[in-house]
Amino acid sequence: MTAVDDITAGAPIFETLSASPSDTNSRFMVNNWLGWLSTCSCPCPDTNDLNLVEIEITFDSEKILWGSHTATAGSAPVSTGAGYTLSDILFTISKIGFTDPLYYNLKASKLLSSGLSLGYQTYVTSKQAVFTKGTSVNVLTTVNSTSLDQLICVLQPGVPNISALQLFGSNNLANAIQTYNQVAASGYVGQSGATDANAVTAGDLFNQSYYFKSDTTGLLASSIEINNTPLMPQPLDDAQVYNETLIARGFNRKSLSCLGKS
Repeated sequence: MTAVDDITAGAPIFETLSASPSDTNSRFMVNNWLGWLSTCSCPCPDTNDLNLVEIEITFDSEKILWGSHTATAGSAPVSTGAGYTLSDILFTISKIGFTDPLYYNLKASKLLSSGLSLGYQTYVTSKQAVFTKGTSVNVLTTVNSTSLDQLICVLQPGVPNISALQLFGSNNLANAIQTYNQVAASGYVGQSGATDANAVTAGDLFNQSYYFKSDTTGLLASSIEINNTPLMPQPLDDAQVYNETLIARGFNRKSLSCLGKS
């Protein structure tokens, strides 16, 4: 471990603050993978039993970017020729070795008897065309599977323009940002002591770019059928959809007493 004497080297930088740099040379790390890498029934598979393993990474468009905070309160960030590049890319994987032959003897016995099977979850994405609010939409997707464990339905914005972060880049305060607790409060008290009445509209506590937000505002009813069999006897309204989503997700692993607030 190497340390520095200058304490300013560890000072946090709010990248959506107009006085700070934007998102140049930001460091990111992918540590959550979908499919075989993260859901394999054996967390440490023996690569000797595998064929060639290829990892394919697909990069999305520039719409996933967020804009920096602007110096003028209430003004939207201006994105001209927006894009992103990745540099200094590396991939690491942990390797485990055994000097005792016990593991290999047990594996050989398993292969000679019932065989060795590895289970994992496969994710299939089906994206539909853009539709206008106020219309009824029927979505048909065909999936061949012996076990359908989860069905996730989300609504993406039709034109996900690059925008400020939903939480930090709200642009309601010039040269200022808001924390999660400040946005959750009824108003934000600035450095001058005055309360910003617009602070309550900032961000709706979703700290990500607009591209990743699932917005079902205006949803009247929803119904899902699998093999022409409805999951519910009647279409669910917006409140029922919200409640069934909480149940399906295990109430976000929270105590039921924490769900009293909307």
